[in-house]
Amino acid sequence: MWKGILCVTIASVMFGLTPLGNKYVVMSGMAAECIVVWQLTVMIFLAAVLAKASGQKLKIPVKDAAVLILVGIIGIGGTDYFLNMAYTELQVSSVLMIHFLYPTFVLLVSVLLFHGRFTKLSGTAVLFCIAGLFLVTGLSGNITPAGAFYAAASGIVYGIYVLANDHGNTNRFHLAVKLFYTSIGGALICGTLMLLGGSFSLPADGRTSLVLFAVVGAGSFLGFYLLTAGVKNVGATTAAFLNMLELIVAVAGGILMYGDAFSAKTGAGFLCILLSVLLITLDGVKK
Repeated sequence: MWKGILCVTIASVMFGLTPLGNKYVVMSGMAAECIVVWQLTVMIFLAAVLAKASGQKLKIPVKDAAVLILVGIIGIGGTDYFLNMAYTELQVSSVLMIHFLYPTFVLLVSVLLFHGRFTKLSGTAVLFCIAGLFLVTGLSGNITPAGAFYAAASGIVYGIYVLANDHGNTNRFHLAVKLFYTSIGGALICGTLMLLGGSFSLPADGRTSLVLFAVVGAGSFLGFYLLTAGVKNVGATTAAFLNMLELIVAVAGGILMYGDAFSAKTGAGFLCILLSVLLITLDGVKK
């Protein structure tokens, strides 16, 4: 249990740091969809290297490969696509507010479809989660129906990705093999969108290349690898709520690196999110 909690916690830190790298690369002039394709290319390469080093074969039954690629298309490619679309309609804070409701979606699906339990602790965790999100991000600006749909969809497809890593026959494969195929799925949809938009480009300079490949690419690989390992150990619901730490790391990183504003409201939001994570963890331990 605690090993899984540690895995998801470290994954959340990595997921919180990669947007800071993304911002640096975007500021150099590279389009967001192009960054995602480079990120997934690095992930495919590292997954193949790790699988080889672990003595795992990448050749698996076609049916299983197709399922994993589909999970990648939905969970990785779909999340990035809907988030980028939401950012064109809503302010970033509103997008994050809606997107990070996905742990509640995972909890409800687990209860309704996979015989999970809805307890007082998990219910209280949901309330603290929503309160923390509102305090840290909030709903600001004009909330358009399209923007709300895209933001909600980004959370739902990411929730499906987390749930898929907790249930299903493909979980018998080594984590590196799973990540190899899901990254291919994400790269297929993101690469197609990039080519249709004509937004392919190379890194502007050596420093940008280092950030793109080491922070964004390798950081994402480590994050997804540890998240998958954590889900396998603690289950989708606990992992989803633990992954809320990503938001704290991303916001704190923005404050430290880019001078973003910090207020008592933000601090209170951090506390609510931490309480939510603590409650869902205690609920998992009790089970």
